[in-house]
Amino acid sequence: MCLSGAFYQRNTKFLKKHQATPQQSESVIHHLQTHNFLQQQRFALMLAQGKFRIKKWGKLKIRQALQQKGVAETDIRQALENIDKESYQETLKTIAEKKLALIKEENPLKRRQKLIAFLLQKGYEMEEILHIIPSLINTISE
Repeated sequence: MCLSGAFYQRNTKFLKKHQATPQQSESVIHHLQTHNFLQQQRFALMLAQGKFRIKKWGKLKIRQALQQKGVAETDIRQALENIDKESYQETLKTIAEKKLALIKEENPLKRRQKLIAFLLQKGYEMEEILHIIPSLINTISE
């Protein structure tokens, strides 16, 4: 399994920081790869699951984080597909309800806009957001 350029650079940079020579870095990375300790795919899966479960990030924000880490697009796609759709929608609805309770705006349209802006900032897709808004519409108009 080959590492992408950015993923490889990040690991060699880490080793260089700890005073490893280029030859030592190559040897360590090769050893870790051959013994399945250093897998970009596993890294992508763990990061995606962690950001979703702990920080409640949406798929767009997770994708961006993985891209910044230099993870290959195929591994990103697989990591995002691994997130349970039902759990994803339930988490989205839960954080939307919590945020809605904190929005003090009186105007229902402004409350809706603020809620949508918050959920977009968390990395959720507009399509998913608009899908849950009707179930919250009674709360928004109150």
